[in-house]
Amino acid sequence: MEDNEDIRFYLKDNLKKLYHLEEAANGKEAWEKLKSVNPDLVVSDIMMPVMDGIELARKIKNETATAHIPIILLTAMGSEEKQLEGYNIGVSDYITKPFIFNILASRIKNLLAQQKLLQKKFHKQIEVNPAEVTITSVDENFLKQALEIVEKNISNADFSVENFSSEIFMNRVTLYRKIHALTGKTPIELSFK
Repeated sequence: MEDNEDIRFYLKDNLKKLYHLEEAANGKEAWEKLKSVNPDLVVSDIMMPVMDGIELARKIKNETATAHIPIILLTAMGSEEKQLEGYNIGVSDYITKPFIFNILASRIKNLLAQQKLLQKKFHKQIEVNPAEVTITSVDENFLKQALEIVEKNISNADFSVENFSSEIFMNRVTLYRKIHALTGKTPIELSFK
């Protein structure tokens, strides 16, 4: 998400060879898009009209359905205060403009690889003992709640994904995306482990 059209074009032109991309001209547009797209990662400028990158990151990290998404912020300002604010809300990385594309591409690749490792970790925790999942983040709280619902209903033959989504207060699509992003499993696979 970048308000400067030239930089957005440059990023899109280079990253589209490696990834499927969605773009937005401002933070508000980005927030609306990512709620339906559920991206693997967000790259955003800090300085954007309507909603800046810090506010976008705050919204992403405070929403259960999106809290797992890593965020890289691009900044023309080297302000340590802004960086600290971003890190405190969960931003994964900062890259100062002007930047070398290969560094950005490398950070994206590394963050996506870390997400895959976390996904495997959650997957193993579910298989070993769901009660051992500790509460240390929004995602782990969500996963713990989901596992409690599954465990409570494990013997209920009529328990469905609709029931599951209703009990966790999410629509089916969001529940599917969130569980799949965290565990690599679908809600059905989670329910019938």
